[in-house]
Amino acid sequence: MEITATEQVQQTLFRLIMVQMGEKKALPVLCEVLSLNKSAVYSRINGSKTLSLEELLILIQHFQINSELVFASQSQEGYFRMQALTRRVRSGREFMSNIDAHFRQLSKLPGLQLWFSTDELPFFYCLNFRELALFKLFTYARINWELPYTEKIRFDPDTFPERELYDELMRPIGQGYAALPSIEFWTDDIYYNIVKQIHHFTATGQIASPVVAQVLIEQLNALCEHQYNMAKEGVKWLASQKGPHNNALCGKFELYHNIMAPSNITILAESSQHSGVYSIFDDPNFLYSTDPSFVGYTQQWMQNIRRNSVKISEESEHLRRIYFNRLNSAISNPA
Repeated sequence: MEITATEQVQQTLFRLIMVQMGEKKALPVLCEVLSLNKSAVYSRINGSKTLSLEELLILIQHFQINSELVFASQSQEGYFRMQALTRRVRSGREFMSNIDAHFRQLSKLPGLQLWFSTDELPFFYCLNFRELALFKLFTYARINWELPYTEKIRFDPDTFPERELYDELMRPIGQGYAALPSIEFWTDDIYYNIVKQIHHFTATGQIASPVVAQVLIEQLNALCEHQYNMAKEGVKWLASQKGPHNNALCGKFELYHNIMAPSNITILAESSQHSGVYSIFDDPNFLYSTDPSFVGYTQQWMQNIRRNSVKISEESEHLRRIYFNRLNSAISNPA
């Protein structure tokens, strides 16, 4: 018998709670939070009793579960959620807090595996360097969100209004991403857009000084070298760590050079308990779906890209050097 959308939401919510706490620890907490006895809570867990709207909201708030991971449709047409459609980004803090909430929830899923196909430098890698991370946030605020405070400022990492976000949210998110295992497919052009942005904002006087622009280019070169080392070792770590010394903070890194397959920025978060797809639309805004049919389609798509790409992590030193030399050249000598 096909389950209803309401039953799907309820099952997903309790599955995420159990992943977060474990069934034994969760039960007494659920009884307390819902003011119900064990029998009444079990009836809601097994689906014989439907959660009220009030109970649903109480659980989401108490367990700090991202609602986008809970609400999903089983429609054959697929279902997406995009926060920007109902609420425009009003600050970098709001955007980073949203990303942080997604990461906190995903990190609790057992056996989580990320599949990442991209044709430009993933924002998560910019988080290795303070100035580079703040510059990307500036470009989002200036170009994509058109936040008023960016109209009359020139980018300077030491005076940027949201500079405190680096230590509070950006660096921890970067660390969280480094700890997650990922299979990634990169094209030859991943550095093209960010290099173009640096030169554009320099030429139009929107970067405080040539020194700041030079720092950004130097950090891109350092990042490229760091990425090469990660591909060589087959694991990820923050550049500030100087090496993969703490295995708990280093996720497995399987990197492929996508030579031919058409690509956009798409992340598949896959686990035994829950899977979802993040598709970038108007970067850095994203569409999100847990629709089973769309997740399945994305899984097949990622496998197809893998078959048509060349692995350059770990053993493929010759191909790895050729690829990263090409990236270095794109940074130093943009077309």
